[in-house]
Amino acid sequence: MHKRTAIIVIIMVACMQISIGETATTNADVENVIPEIALIELNGGNDITLTANTTTEIWGSVVVSDDNGCENILGVNSTLFMTSVGTDAPDDKNYHYTSVCIRSDDCTPGGADLTVSYECGYNLTWYAEPTDAGSANEADDWTFRAVAYDSVGSNANTDVKELRTLTAISLEATSINFGVIALNSNTGSVNQNLTIFNHGNEPIDLELSGYGAAPEDGACMICTTGSVNVNYLEYSDMDFSYGAGNDLSATPSAFDFDLNRGTEVLERPSKKIRFGLGFPASGLSGTCSGTLLITAVSDPNLD
Repeated sequence: MHKRTAIIVIIMVACMQISIGETATTNADVENVIPEIALIELNGGNDITLTANTTTEIWGSVVVSDDNGCENILGVNSTLFMTSVGTDAPDDKNYHYTSVCIRSDDCTPGGADLTVSYECGYNLTWYAEPTDAGSANEADDWTFRAVAYDSVGSNANTDVKELRTLTAISLEATSINFGVIALNSNTGSVNQNLTIFNHGNEPIDLELSGYGAAPEDGACMICTTGSVNVNYLEYSDMDFSYGAGNDLSATPSAFDFDLNRGTEVLERPSKKIRFGLGFPASGLSGTCSGTLLITAVSDPNLD
């Protein structure tokens, strides 16, 4: 009889817990996009018109776009200048102005709102250089240049317009008193002066004429009795003795006055006209009065 031996093998298996899901973090940086000027417009798209003897407020409009979101846009700086002078020239009321632009609408943070609007203001003086046809600078123009920037860079854009000629004067006084003059006499070497101020942006000459009661009536004054012929009133831009001046006329007569435009050093240049008056030998009595017409005429090259 055979003996049988049974061997029992015990197998032990260690089970490791295996997860069916894990997490991992991801990282990336968004490249900063420099803002762009999507729209730029000076003075509502119109050429610039100035105002005599005062400043004129001119606005430039700018819309800035940034694909990173409007909150990345930090601001806009701008210049307004006669193009030939260049954006980097120092400020000068004749041809160069600088403005820090102000935001004119809201920015909604979060990435959906990409644009911000800005307004850039300038106060142009009445003597800023003209560039329109017929002016001394007609080959030139004015450039509005805006620079939008964020924390890493900037972009610029421009708009160009003409600045119109302004021809304007004012008088220091509105009356000239010659005092008492005898019949068949005149003011001699004693002139009455009238100061003319240039309140425009170009050099000027003048046109002069006069009348007694109505335009072109042939008189320079109407008296209580009688009238004074228009050519009895004389004028010059230098001191003179009666008889050596220019005779006044009933219709506008050109007078080469050569009064320059203003600058920062001398904003309101002026020059005097001297007047003299004579009376005929008879036919007048009482008080005499008339009207003198003085008109500014363009003289861009002082010729």
